[in-house]
Amino acid sequence: MFKYIIVCYNVMQTTKTVMGTEEDKYNMKLTSIFAAMPLNHGGLLEVKRIVTDTLTELGITPEDINLGYSSLPYYDGMTSGYMNSISESIKNGTGVILYVSANFGLPGALLQTFMEHMSSHEHRDIIYGKNCFVILHSDDGSGHIAMSALDLAIYNMGAFTGTRLVVDGGFYEDLEEGSKNYMLIEKLCEDYYRALRQQRDIYRPKKPMHKVHRQDQYIAPVISINKPGPPSKPEIKEKREVPASNSSTNLNLDKFTEAQQRDIDDLAKLFSGKSSQDSQGRNFSVLSLSPAARARPNSNPNLPGLAQKTASLMHYYKAGRSDGLKAVIALDISGDEAFTGFIKLNGPDADFHMGQAESPDVTIIADKSKWSEIVKGKISAQKAFMIGQIKVRGNFVLLSRFDQLFDFDRNN
Repeated sequence: MFKYIIVCYNVMQTTKTVMGTEEDKYNMKLTSIFAAMPLNHGGLLEVKRIVTDTLTELGITPEDINLGYSSLPYYDGMTSGYMNSISESIKNGTGVILYVSANFGLPGALLQTFMEHMSSHEHRDIIYGKNCFVILHSDDGSGHIAMSALDLAIYNMGAFTGTRLVVDGGFYEDLEEGSKNYMLIEKLCEDYYRALRQQRDIYRPKKPMHKVHRQDQYIAPVISINKPGPPSKPEIKEKREVPASNSSTNLNLDKFTEAQQRDIDDLAKLFSGKSSQDSQGRNFSVLSLSPAARARPNSNPNLPGLAQKTASLMHYYKAGRSDGLKAVIALDISGDEAFTGFIKLNGPDADFHMGQAESPDVTIIADKSKWSEIVKGKISAQKAFMIGQIKVRGNFVLLSRFDQLFDFDRNN
């Protein structure tokens, strides 16, 4: 019996030593980010308290960051000192816990502002490889939609959501210690802690969205039309690929030779009289620009002012970020420069059309002044929608892709 007690004591000491070694090895640190207004989300704060207490009992006390009490400004391209401190905390940590509110299937403005700062060059890699625990509150039934959108955003930044929980107001009614919901939170915390200790990972994309570089560029077929003499069969020059590394020296889209300029002018005259009809027999003009023509702003001066500004946006399409996206974005613009049109995204190509779209994926409804600010890059379409300055019908998740795929700042 005495020998048995000694053996058990030795086993316990060995186990304790091993666990201490593991703690020292991983040295886990967590950053807790509360992205909701505290006065409006007392229940979410209570969930946060339970999570913090549970993790503290397991040996990790998260560093607390409350965006509801912070002075993090809207992202305007400038570095924020407060964002620098948040970035340092996340970068040096093992994982991130996010407490988020959502409405209409979209995360709230506090998190949106925070993630816009994370898209900058200084902060875009801070979350890469992190295991995230996301707790999302929504009372309108769209919580799982918002969680899916947030999952995708985190995934595209090179991180992953290892643990998630979607709640509503009714969840907070049963948070007494020992209750079903209380034990659920504890169980999720234990699972998250275990995943961090075991350094669980997932297969991340080879090229996260912010890592994608412009693919090999190419010169599209150029149709050469000779002005003098009888009409002849157009000569189509062979397409040749140009490596991206040599594009700066081999491909100059800012300046054309006299022959190239003459060909472009002839093509503009050739197609200026063409039109198409939709299924209801209504006519609409088509502006479809080749990669070379996109470099020449105001190539269709016959369009009305704001419609022309929208068309010129196609010159600054970031084809390398399209990732093969195919979508139709309908525009319903009111005011003294009102127009109806749509943008057709087809992988590396983006075209602007005047008229009604038959089956748009998303429709943007805005007045002249607000749409003018969007196409000039003064405000993003997603932010304008979130603060109620424009209306959207359809797949509003495409707004974020629309904001990413055009260089609005150059469209002035």
